[in-house]
Amino acid sequence: MRMNEYPDLEVTGQIDPMRSTTNSSLEKLCHKVRKFMLAYAYDYLTNDIIRLRHIIIGDRVYNSNKYALPGVPFSNERFPQQIDEIPRIEEISYEDVDVTKMKNYSEDEIKQWFADIMKESFVQSHWAGQKCDLYTSHLHVEGERKTAAFLLKGPSHFNVMKNRDLGKNGDQIVRLFSESADLYILQHCYVISADVRSMMKTFASRFYQPSLFTIIDGNDTMRILKAYEKI
Repeated sequence: MRMNEYPDLEVTGQIDPMRSTTNSSLEKLCHKVRKFMLAYAYDYLTNDIIRLRHIIIGDRVYNSNKYALPGVPFSNERFPQQIDEIPRIEEISYEDVDVTKMKNYSEDEIKQWFADIMKESFVQSHWAGQKCDLYTSHLHVEGERKTAAFLLKGPSHFNVMKNRDLGKNGDQIVRLFSESADLYILQHCYVISADVRSMMKTFASRFYQPSLFTIIDGNDTMRILKAYEKI
């Protein structure tokens, strides 16, 4: 086996099927496929040949040219200013907003304002079994079009958001991520705790369905609404 990065170097070793996480289908037996292999070099035969001992071989779960190695932890959080539909948030500084004024705006108002800003014409009415408060396929992140599901929290609990504040059973993040989307957005009128951010990151990092997430706290909510002249 040879590597593109080192064309003059030959890599050799024996494959142990007990350390492979995938099955071989007819298609894969008949074609070349790319696999991820975690291994270490334990011997060299000549200056041009090394011997590897692999730890595991399997399919890539996440593959992107933005990351050098598959399996290496990457940040799947995207900040509000990375959403192409709201670049004007940068025009409003944190010193220009007073988060306590978010008490004056209802969740329905905030939902409609976000829909207007995102150019989403369909705003569903609230119902008990809904997975998200707003859904759009018109959003872009750094030039790439994405589907996005929003969980919007109004001022009814104007305190630091903790996981227990997310629905009667604390399961609103679970229901949010059961919606099919590329980006999951949590918005709150006040401060969002590190525990909630950790929960969002955990769900967005599921190995079988990696996704992106965004946190919009009260200060960033005010910056967005002020930048787009909603308040």
